[in-house]
Amino acid sequence: MHSPFDSDCPPIEPSPRVRQSLLWRLAVRLYREHRAEIQCPTLRPPQCRVCGREWPCEGRRLAERGLVVALSESSRQPVE
Repeated sequence: MHSPFDSDCPPIEPSPRVRQSLLWRLAVRLYREHRAEIQCPTLRPPQCRVCGREWPCEGRRLAERGLVVALSESSRQPVE
C-alpha cells in the first residue's frame, strides 16, 4: 500500500498539501517517538521502544491516522 507521506521520516513542517498543519505536527512527533525496537524476531514479536507494546502500537497507529487525516481533503475546515 502506498503511503501519502514519507513513511521513513515524515517532515515536521507540513507541505502545502496538508490541510491541518497543527494535527500534522503533533502526529509527526508521535510517529517519530513510537518506533519498533530491533530485536530477534524468533524470541518475541517486535515491540515499541517507547511504550513497550507489540508493534505497531496504538501510539504509532494513531500517529499514522493523524498524518492521513491531516492530508485528507475532507479534513478541511470551512471558513466562516
